[in-house]
Amino acid sequence: MFKWMHSRRVAASGGDAPARMDRRDMLRLGGMAAAGTAGVAVVSVTGAAAADAAAGAKVVLGASNDAEMSVTALSSATTAEALRVSNVANGGAIRADNAPTSNLPVIASTSSSAQPAIQATGVPVDVGGAIAAAGNGPALDVQGVAVFSRSGLVTMPAGQRVVTVNVPGGLTASSGAIALQQGNGALVAAAIPDPATGTLAIWTIGPRTFPSNLAWFVFG
Repeated sequence: MFKWMHSRRVAASGGDAPARMDRRDMLRLGGMAAAGTAGVAVVSVTGAAAADAAAGAKVVLGASNDAEMSVTALSSATTAEALRVSNVANGGAIRADNAPTSNLPVIASTSSSAQPAIQATGVPVDVGGAIAAAGNGPALDVQGVAVFSRSGLVTMPAGQRVVTVNVPGGLTASSGAIALQQGNGALVAAAIPDPATGTLAIWTIGPRTFPSNLAWFVFG
């Protein structure tokens, strides 16, 4: 463009005199350069926005990211956490939602070791006043139905005073258990875990003349 303006000046002067750019030419040149730069900027931003939603694109912090139909996976060889999220203000650290028609839980966590799949720790509570032993505040808030695989309902047959339950996942020496009668059933005398067989023996005070339902729960 500058070469073309230089040639025009030379032709207008009728010789090889040095070309001169007046104020109008300089403004015109600056405006065309600015327009070209703006065009490049628009293309760059538009390209980034389109790539942001495509599979394989980088996650953009401080913006909504859409992976469309792709699964986003994160793996790490660190001995610490693979992903750490914290909020230094007054908000939460993580929120997860799924669709009303989803066939999977909002969060699924599976442990391949002896460590628990999820550990929740409440705020520390020190000894003092009515607090005889240190501990922690609420670590879990369940607003709805809770389901536990190591609990259930068993029927005590008529004429018996003990029934045995196979506990999923087995038992250890530190496992505990509780059992309660349901309705006007047999009164529970004891719930005894057996780590060797992985069973729970529920005893009632005496045999009943009709079947009785007993609820049981194992922890640890």
